[in-house]
Amino acid sequence: MKFYLFLLGPILLLSINAAALTDCEASFQSTGIETWLETQVTVAKTKVLENISRPDGLPGAIIAARTRSEPDYYFHWIRDAGLVVEAILGPARTGDTRLLAETRHKVLEYVAFSKRLQNLETLTGLGEPKVHVDGTAINGPWGR
Repeated sequence: MKFYLFLLGPILLLSINAAALTDCEASFQSTGIETWLETQVTVAKTKVLENISRPDGLPGAIIAARTRSEPDYYFHWIRDAGLVVEAILGPARTGDTRLLAETRHKVLEYVAFSKRLQNLETLTGLGEPKVHVDGTAINGPWGR
């Protein structure tokens, strides 16, 4: 469970406002922090896994966010995808092989997708930080 707690940070930071903070406090008081955390770990794990191998992309592509406008973030970012896989593999290193068994197929798809990207022709070569989820290069102007 500890390895997924860092996934909760960004989720919580993006959603915190006065009302959300009040809701969290009420949830803590009514269910207890341990119960709340267990629930949130399950929610975070589900949401992260839903962003791997989306139906509209190639197997192994990991989207950063489901937003497609203002801002469009529906891409496979190399660093972010690596961090997601690191989070998935983390529990297996501590002996919790259950999660690895659940996600093994998605991790193998990610490895195959990453291998495919090694041969992708881009404007900057291997240093490109993001690609389309269909495995094609982003060679247009996007803040270069």
